Amino acid sequence: MLSSAMGSGTPLSRFLVKRCNAGVFAKIPNISLMGSRWNLWDGTKWFAAMRLMQRPDTLDPVEQAKASRRLNVGCGQFPLLYWQNLDADPRAIADVYQAVPPLPFDDDSLDDIYAGHFLEHLTREDGREFLAECFRCLTPGGRLGIVVPDTREVMTRWLAGALDCVEYPVNTYHAIADLDDVCALFLYHTADPSDESPHLWAFDLGTLGRAMEAAGFVVTGEIDRYRDPRIPVGAFYQCGLDARKPEV
Repeated sequence: MLSSAMGSGTPLSRFLVKRCNAGVFAKIPNISLMGSRWNLWDGTKWFAAMRLMQRPDTLDPVEQAKASRRLNVGCGQFPLLYWQNLDADPRAIADVYQAVPPLPFDDDSLDDIYAGHFLEHLTREDGREFLAECFRCLTPGGRLGIVVPDTREVMTRWLAGALDCVEYPVNTYHAIADLDDVCALFLYHTADPSDESPHLWAFDLGTLGRAMEAAGFVVTGEIDRYRDPRIPVGAFYQCGLDARKPEV
């Protein structure tokens, strides 16, 4: 697994990681935000940093009143404004700290549920239970949004030998052209030894939609992996779907 410009791997992957760690990128400063370092050359993370820094000084009372009926599951370090944010990790910035499933909410009590990069951390069976819990808790017509790593897109780029690098954890770069890095980043989530939450299942848009429909949802559209306001960091390696609980 590659972790620096001096890491192991194929000559191509070593070159790609060197390209990420050296040259013009290394000369651009970092900013400190919430305990992490953000490279300004990475436009997606710069966008996420700006979103966090531009929180309003005063809250909108109308939107604030809706927060009790919106649930963001697996929020991590990126809570959503005007939502209830839930995470089992005590290090997360959350309102509710609890492992799920099940969800600690009554039947038909929520209008909106979002889970970004959460479902893949559950076994297939627990994932089915989680989706069933979302169906139970949402009101008829309520919306469910799920974002997961896009295994098909990642593997397509790997097969093509794409010159993509992904930074994870901070200041550690991995080449999509290297299968060891693909496994560590997306399939098994072992790139960061301190991360105690491995990936237990993999999805693409097709299998994600099938899982949501099996739980009773009607898929309504694809989530923009770069610009959706619920996503803290837009990236090619993720995909997502919105769905509705039927009215009847």
